[in-house]
Amino acid sequence: VSLNLRVLVATGDAHPPGPGWSREELGENLAVSEDPRAAVDALTAASGSAGLLVLGSRHLRGIPALASVSERVAPRASCPVLVVR
Repeated sequence: VSLNLRVLVATGDAHPPGPGWSREELGENLAVSEDPRAAVDALTAASGSAGLLVLGSRHLRGIPALASVSERVAPRASCPVLVVR
């Protein structure tokens, strides 16, 4: 099985990406691309050419979960979405 992994960093949100996303921290062999759009828009667009989106979860519950990126991307994505805790 061959995997073509790519990290997408959406820089258009009001808050900057957290630590651990830079090319230096992820390693030279992993493709990292930046998208100036908000995370939901960037990930939904990326799903058109992906076989699977893997998204992290911040364990939001109740009303705050409605604003969750993974909760908003999953129904809009063109490919399967795996949310990892």
